[in-house]
Amino acid sequence: MLAVTAVAAYDRVWLQSFRRYRTDRIRGEIVAVSSQLLYYTGSRLHLHGKLMKCLYLTRHIRGEMGLLLNEWYHDADHALKRFKDRLGTDEAYGFAESLRSLRLNESEDIYDLLRESVRDYKAKIVLAKDSRKETTSYLLFVLAGIPILYTFQIFLYPWVQEAAKLFDALNP
Repeated sequence: MLAVTAVAAYDRVWLQSFRRYRTDRIRGEIVAVSSQLLYYTGSRLHLHGKLMKCLYLTRHIRGEMGLLLNEWYHDADHALKRFKDRLGTDEAYGFAESLRSLRLNESEDIYDLLRESVRDYKAKIVLAKDSRKETTSYLLFVLAGIPILYTFQIFLYPWVQEAAKLFDALNP
């Protein structure tokens, strides 16, 4: 029973780690696509064409972006809904809603909102990177302490035991 609990706990930690990794990759690609869309501000190209030109920037979400673009002319709102459901992250929801707003009305206010969301996503990326660095430094600190612990156990502990025997011999 203890082994099953340990495996379940490890599995949960592993799945959460994989989810964070996937979310970070999606966030990075959404930042790249959004930045490229901002580059196309003022272009006479329609949104589907802009997204087609941004497809090369994706790797992790390329399949979902391809499906979005393929379903676009059938029903764009339904395609955006399925896109955000397939990705399933908060960033994907925000990105899909920004695309919906751009599709309905391509105004400077929406591009300003897209710029703000890119800044927020970039800040989250930096925060996640700093968090990983800090976690790694703590792990290295613990790993560096293991040899010190073994050094104490191998070399100093026998001396402590001998000193305790001497003190016991002195105190009848």
